[in-house]
Amino acid sequence: IMLRVKAQQRIYFKEKPIRYISHLIGHEGKGSILALLKKMGYATGLSAGNQYSLADFEIFHVSITLTSLGLENVEKIVGLVFAYINIIKKEGIQEWIFSECRDISKMEFRFSEKTAP
Repeated sequence: IMLRVKAQQRIYFKEKPIRYISHLIGHEGKGSILALLKKMGYATGLSAGNQYSLADFEIFHVSITLTSLGLENVEKIVGLVFAYINIIKKEGIQEWIFSECRDISKMEFRFSEKTAP
């Protein structure tokens, strides 16, 4: 699934809205989209994130590794993903999730491999 979204990363650099949404959709634990799709026998893996950043827009993608049964139910799966996105919109930004994303970003930066300038 690929979605065109208005370019916001430069404006909201510190808030990282795409990171927040990627964190929620890409979550693999209890209560996640992936957990539901696995339980239904539709999928074995899922990833979500920003694929392209251009001047005016960005492409956000959700990639799902489907089983044979999942391939027979693509429309249902797409509907579930969009239903989850609507739940995220309805509930709004949760401070504890935002803090978790911020802390993960700090750790990734702190422990990233050193590269030559």
